[in-house]
Amino acid sequence: MRQSLLLSGLCALLAQAAQLTVSIPPSPPILANPNLLPPTTQATLLCAESGQVLKARLSRTNTLVFPSLSAGSHLLTIHTRDYAFAPYRIDVSDASIVASQTFRGHEWGNKGPVLGEVNSSTSLTVEVRPLARKDFYQAREGFSTLSVFKNPMILMALVSGALIFGMPYLIDNMDEETRAEFEEVSKKGPMGGALGGDPASALSNFDLAGWLAGGSSSSSSEKPKASAEQSGGTKSLR
Repeated sequence: MRQSLLLSGLCALLAQAAQLTVSIPPSPPILANPNLLPPTTQATLLCAESGQVLKARLSRTNTLVFPSLSAGSHLLTIHTRDYAFAPYRIDVSDASIVASQTFRGHEWGNKGPVLGEVNSSTSLTVEVRPLARKDFYQAREGFSTLSVFKNPMILMALVSGALIFGMPYLIDNMDEETRAEFEEVSKKGPMGGALGGDPASALSNFDLAGWLAGGSSSSSSEKPKASAEQSGGTKSLR
C-alpha cells in the first residue's frame, strides 16, 4: 500500500516537473540544414542558485530536451563544433516558464528579448538559431602582383635601379653649364675623389665634420697647412 502511494506521488511529481525543449530550425545562410550538426552537439543548463548542471544531447529531430527542471534561474548554453550560439536565461517558477536572451559579462539581472513564455504550463519549446559559423583555419591567399610591389625591399630595389639606370640619361640630356656645375659639385662631394683616380688619398683627406657643417674637404685640408706655416714663423722669430 505504501509503495503504491509512493509510486503514485513520484509519478505526480514527475508529471508536474517543468520540461524544456530546445529546437534548432533551419536558418539559412548560416545553417540551412540542421541535420549537418555533429552528433557531439549538446546543451547544458546551469542553475544559478544551486549550481546544478544538466546536460542534453542532440536528438534525430534536431532538438535538445530537458525533462525535469527545478524552480529557479538557469543558464542555457549550446555547445557545438562548427557553430556559435548565444546564451539564454531560463526562469522556472510554479506559475510560468520564461526563456530570454542574456549576455556574457553583464549582470545576471540584465535580460535581453524574451524568446518564449508559458503560463501555468509544464512544457516550453524554444527555437534557437546560430549566430555565426566557427572558422578555425584561415584561407591561404593566392599570388598577387600588388602584394609583391607593396614589399618595402622590392620598392627600395626598384627606386635604386631607377636611379642607377636613369641618372646617365639625365646627365646626357643636361645643357653644358648645368652639366659642368653638376660635375664640379660631384668632385667636391665625399664620393668625388673615391670615384676618381686616387680614392685612398681622397678618403684619408676627407673631413666628415666639415662636410656635415657645410664646408668642403679642400678648405679643411688647407687649415692644417696654414697653422703649420704660422707655427714655423714664430719659431724662426724666437
